[in-house]
Amino acid sequence: MKNFFIIHGSDDSSKVHWFPWMKSKIEKQGYQCVVPDFPCEDGHQLSRWYKELDKYKDKINEETVFIAHSRGVSFVLNLLTDFDYQIDTLYMVGGFIDYLWYPKENGLLDTFFAKPFDFKKIKGQCKKFVVYQSSNDSYIPVSHGEKIAKTFKARYVFVKDAGHFTTDAGYSDFEKLFEDIFKK
Repeated sequence: MKNFFIIHGSDDSSKVHWFPWMKSKIEKQGYQCVVPDFPCEDGHQLSRWYKELDKYKDKINEETVFIAHSRGVSFVLNLLTDFDYQIDTLYMVGGFIDYLWYPKENGLLDTFFAKPFDFKKIKGQCKKFVVYQSSNDSYIPVSHGEKIAKTFKARYVFVKDAGHFTTDAGYSDFEKLFEDIFKK
């Protein structure tokens, strides 16, 4: 049976932005939706995020849909690089696949970018990719959304003035994404 995971980004939780709204809407459609709370202290350690998701690994199958926001996109791409999960769809909202925030010369290591993504493997493990990019995201340049879409030959949804798709930008719900997922 189709099921859903919503993966939050940096310094977020299952209780912010459009995540609770989307979970509720998905469950009203009769599907299970998991929104894990990943540890964000200590610089977002990939291994700690894996440990949290490990609680739900038996729910990941070829009918699973991941909806990932911001750093959550990088997390799912790491997950598909490091493990042999087969999934149905990956919706990437305000995501990035390049090392954005810590210049290498300052010595900080972002474990989400410690090794390259295996794009060929990822493409073989997911049937469909969709990218949502805002025209005025203050964190993620438009070029990053375009690059992700090109890399995965993904459907590209350009949203005018959506900021980083957060509550501050008016995204306590995300009707467009919901409609795209469940369009008849």
